[in-house]
Amino acid sequence: MNRDSYMAAHNRMLSLLQRGLSRYRGPILYILWIAAFILSWYGFRWYRPEQGHIDHIYRSIMLIPVQFEYVMEGDGSFRPIPAALQVGRFMFAILTLGAAVAAILAVFGRNIRLRRLNNHILILGLGAKGGGLAMEYLSRGSQVAVLEIDPAADGLEVVRELGAVVVTGNAGDEAALDNMRAGHARRIYAMCGDDNVNLEIVHHVNEIYKSGKGKARGAMAVALLRDELFVRAMWAHPVFQESGFGLKVKMFDPNDASARALVMDQGPHIHVPELNRPGAEAPHVVISGFGALGRSLAAQLILQCHYASMQKLRISILGSDSEALERAFMEEYPKAREVCGLAFVKADIPSAGAARAVFPVSGAHILYLCLDNDAAALCYANQLDKALTASGDRMKIVVCVKTSSGLARLLENSERVKVFNITERVCSLEMVDGEVQDIMAKAIMADYYKTTSEKLGSLPKDAEFKGDLAKQIKYDREEKLLVFKGNMSEETRVALLSLSPDSEYQKVIDSLFTRSQISLEDIGWLESKWAGVTLEEKTNNRLPADNLFIKLHAIGVASITEKTVMEVEKALAQGTDGPMETLAAMEHTRWMTEKIMDGWTYGQVRDNPTKRHDGLMPWDSTQLPVDYRERTYAGIKNIPNLMRRWLKARRGKIKEG
Repeated sequence: MNRDSYMAAHNRMLSLLQRGLSRYRGPILYILWIAAFILSWYGFRWYRPEQGHIDHIYRSIMLIPVQFEYVMEGDGSFRPIPAALQVGRFMFAILTLGAAVAAILAVFGRNIRLRRLNNHILILGLGAKGGGLAMEYLSRGSQVAVLEIDPAADGLEVVRELGAVVVTGNAGDEAALDNMRAGHARRIYAMCGDDNVNLEIVHHVNEIYKSGKGKARGAMAVALLRDELFVRAMWAHPVFQESGFGLKVKMFDPNDASARALVMDQGPHIHVPELNRPGAEAPHVVISGFGALGRSLAAQLILQCHYASMQKLRISILGSDSEALERAFMEEYPKAREVCGLAFVKADIPSAGAARAVFPVSGAHILYLCLDNDAAALCYANQLDKALTASGDRMKIVVCVKTSSGLARLLENSERVKVFNITERVCSLEMVDGEVQDIMAKAIMADYYKTTSEKLGSLPKDAEFKGDLAKQIKYDREEKLLVFKGNMSEETRVALLSLSPDSEYQKVIDSLFTRSQISLEDIGWLESKWAGVTLEEKTNNRLPADNLFIKLHAIGVASITEKTVMEVEKALAQGTDGPMETLAAMEHTRWMTEKIMDGWTYGQVRDNPTKRHDGLMPWDSTQLPVDYRERTYAGIKNIPNLMRRWLKARRGKIKEG
């Protein structure tokens, strides 16, 4: 067990012990005090039989301030103290001392605990999102510190009782951050209600690490940004790139995260699986409530929902001012209509009697209700469910809510209506940290470099390979991958994948393992490469990572397990005679959509400055360059590896705490 795993297990045990003591502390203390009194009273009856019961009670009470008088016999010796009295007076002494220590700790204990904070989780702002993170970390036994400006905030006492260090103060104050030992925290979550404050927090933490005062290994700071303008403005800001000072800074856009989770958990491939089969009709979704969440959902559906039927997605947007909604969306995504069927429908939903009227869109498969008012959305969904059942319409309804209410729980048993709790799903470590997604995105990027590395030529004979190469290589038996030790140049690491058969280095490697087991993921090159790419390039690798689950559904795989990994590996081994051709066509269509939405057009020769690409043509086109087709096949063959990465990443996050 490594040090991090040991500390996580140690903290988990301490957390469970603290939770148990906190819950039963009162009854335990009452029992101990009563037991001490009874033992003392019973002991005094034998120690001072000449006195009455009142005196025995009085002397028992006087043991609380640790006052005890010995009885001297006539011969000058002290009278023996009965065992019951001996136990009782020591119990009083210990309980009195404990009460004094507790009083001191109540005054100074928080400062002591603050000074001891190291490698901890720092949560700034205990709203719904911050509270969810705190509870998840505490359940894993992590050391958690919370800074909240409102002393009466919901959940504050709960996390304190569960063992968190809770301090009331302004998270935007640099002195308060220093007091919470932000430079020693391995995770800093800026979850305040003000985006400006969250940006100030990550800027200050970044300055701490920039000055060399940051001490936590692998530290990461996450800023919650709700405002769309802030998100766009900060997209390419240097603070959200890899700093190189030992700190990663990320922004967390709850609307984008909610949209991603909606597509993964409640997408058309989940509720209408027949859409993801060859020859099926075009998927048709409706969105009501086109605020920040609705717009993010529409964008994610366009980018992700490309199915085996190869039919273009249809999206209908409902709103009372449909023209204004259309202008705003098309201004942000001018190429949207080139890749999907997009319609804006004037409809006042929900409204009184709207559910009893004819639904304004016919032939839709799913309705997403993304309204600001949870109660209105749930009531409308309940009424519409009855109306659609009476008419025989099979359209599914997904209601997005922020909290679980009584009506939401009543609708849980509905076959048509599905309630999606944004707070519970999005305020999780997996979504906020995004590290599971990033692990898969890095694997996709590594596979891309692996398939293109043959253009780099033979291995350069640099000084780093002097001596026995075998001593610089070890085998990861769990992952079945080669791991290269030592400091190698980037050119060396990439060229390892394109060694000529007669190379002396290739002979050494071949004598140990097969070439297919070499992976760029397990060498330091990948982390440095990932750190150097822009946020836009990272997003381009994160999109296919999310799309993995849609592809798996297309071949009948509903979940990722060790068993399904082997099944997919076996199916893909059939080559283009199996599901590989379908998955490759889906991935190529997804990639084309991503490029077109980003403003790329077809060109006979690829030209990045003018955004022209020779691969922007349908998958079944005979003019599609062979190297793009082969690269897509290579990416599909990498799916079992991505599935293994996902499994390992999920296990790692649970163990990490």
